Amino acid sequence: MKRLDTDTLACVFEWTAFQAEYCQFGSGFDGSAWPRPLPAAFTLAAVCQTWRAVVLRTSFLWRDVQYCVNDELENDDVPLYIALLLERSGICTLNLVVQYTTFADTVKLANKTLSALMPRVRRLHVDVAWPCVPPSICDDSLSCLQLPTPHLEICSVFHEKQFDHELFSNVRWYPGAFLPYTPKLSVLHYTQLGTPLSTS
Repeated sequence: MKRLDTDTLACVFEWTAFQAEYCQFGSGFDGSAWPRPLPAAFTLAAVCQTWRAVVLRTSFLWRDVQYCVNDELENDDVPLYIALLLERSGICTLNLVVQYTTFADTVKLANKTLSALMPRVRRLHVDVAWPCVPPSICDDSLSCLQLPTPHLEICSVFHEKQFDHELFSNVRWYPGAFLPYTPKLSVLHYTQLGTPLSTS
């Protein structure tokens, strides 16, 4: 590896990242592959100064964003982390994983951040992992899908909990209702408790 020039190293890193992306997004949407680890760029950049220099100028490596909506969302490190990925990914489209583990006020706070991400998202996975909550909270949690997503190609929504039918009778739990502007969308998958409910 020491004999490789920086351009060759960048190609190797991009190929590795592409293979990892295909394994995660190309082999199904049953939720078993989540959560995804931090972008490999962080690990590669820690190897040595040469690798770090290559990684920092290879925007493709910074396109994977995992955003966990939980009770610690108000931590100052969260927006800084998102801003770092947005800056280093340059003009690349993004692979975004959104995990909801709470239904507190942080959901609305998260939507402010998501509004900056969604226009650049190419592949999206939404993982909802909490028990029965009021329908209004559900609408808030998935409202990120109501934002324009001109680059979105693949979308999957995964629910880990069983919801009360009466409680959610008026909630639009089908993804098509949340995707008003997705000209490139080719795969739409919706799963609850591991059972696919709709695919297109």
